[in-house]
Amino acid sequence: EDIISIVTNVSNVLKSLNLHNKQLYLHFPIIFNQNELIQLIDINTNIHIVCHSKLELIESIISCESLSQFIHTLALDYIESFISILRTDRLDGLYTTVVCDEMGVCLGLVYSNKESIQSALLDRKGIYWSRSRNSLWRKGESSGMIQDLLSVRCDCDRDALKFTVIQKGDPPAFCHLMTRSCWGESTGFQHLQAILIDRKKSAPIGSYTKRLFDDPALLKMKLLEEVQELVEALEPDHIAAEAADVMYFLMTRCVAAGVELSDIQRHLDKRALKVTRRPGNAKEWRNKQAQEILQSKDNTST
Repeated sequence: EDIISIVTNVSNVLKSLNLHNKQLYLHFPIIFNQNELIQLIDINTNIHIVCHSKLELIESIISCESLSQFIHTLALDYIESFISILRTDRLDGLYTTVVCDEMGVCLGLVYSNKESIQSALLDRKGIYWSRSRNSLWRKGESSGMIQDLLSVRCDCDRDALKFTVIQKGDPPAFCHLMTRSCWGESTGFQHLQAILIDRKKSAPIGSYTKRLFDDPALLKMKLLEEVQELVEALEPDHIAAEAADVMYFLMTRCVAAGVELSDIQRHLDKRALKVTRRPGNAKEWRNKQAQEILQSKDNTST
């Protein structure tokens, strides 16, 4: 089937699919470039398209400028289709919107309407509706605490929205009180990550974390050492304490390499989708190598 006709009718195809499968709209991807558009069509119509050949076909028929406008028009139609399935019992017609970061942690509660949803998806930014000003609220426009929009989801009843964003700023605060969220600062792994990132930028004199950043060999040895202590721990509280030590050194290694928790989570989510898995047997040469490194450390310390 010719891709032009597929693209022209894609929103109707999606609407018809929605009649049979409302879960389709529970995750709304942000798609406004050619490759993403082709992928969207491929997924939702079961029509397999070879991107390069089909794109060449389009570009031989339409200029890039008009193709861009074509995709923009289709995007508006797709957004309209998404908004049309939403419901609200509020007299002002607004949709309650939960804003979360990449880890799914709630940053705050805001409100959206048709105009703000459309603007947010087209600009790929955190844009909401201000009830006090009765106008669009472009998060961070004056404070600098802008948000990059990753996805928009509606809940099972389709009467509430979830915006997943990357919170920007220095510090990356959502709340007007300059805290990470409207419920205060982050805790746990996210708090640890924030401290490590701050130490990497500027550490106080005598900072042990700074020492680890500056000495990769030391960091490697400490990580191996703490993992070994975790393996040897027996009591639940001791295991938890050793695991906390491992997480500190593990996250220090990650932050040193520019890796964040969201990157780790993305790999975990991808692996959960795998149908076939490796046997998962222990690698003897790895175990032997680790033991040799730890033995060398013990000999040096004595």
